[in-house]
Amino acid sequence: MQTQSQPDAGLTPDEINTLIRAVVMAGMSVAAAKSSGASGTASEFATIARSFIEQIEAHASHIILGALANDGTRAEINRLVQQFNPEVIKLQDIKPFALRRCDELADILDEKFTPQQSETVKQVALTVCRRVAEDSREGGIFGIGGVRISPEEEAVIREVARALRLAS
Repeated sequence: MQTQSQPDAGLTPDEINTLIRAVVMAGMSVAAAKSSGASGTASEFATIARSFIEQIEAHASHIILGALANDGTRAEINRLVQQFNPEVIKLQDIKPFALRRCDELADILDEKFTPQQSETVKQVALTVCRRVAEDSREGGIFGIGGVRISPEEEAVIREVARALRLAS
């Protein structure tokens, strides 16, 4: 995937790809943590794309995130979310790949950017994960009762934070 970047963030196309995949796959891992049913999972996947794009736009002046504020990145995020095929890969099998991508992303960010610049990108990833977890109440009936973030989802969010080298 090659995206056209606005300002030069100092990232290679492969590093940008790692960033995008890390965030999308981290969100998918949270969605897989506790079954929300087919419609709940579809809603959580839509939340991944929507919240990631919203975060990029909210941080458009950031050196790294600003480089992602373009149509190519938005299309790639949506493509990754929509291409998931449960017949090819099981949702629960995504977590090891997601954590590996998050670890790779942390390496890239920590090597190339200031701690503050890196922290912002890492927090965006956690924000996406939290919004996915909050998308549907777990344990309720017809959306009534239950909890916003299940213990299983919270555990995955903590794992993502550790892979990104952040305190959750």
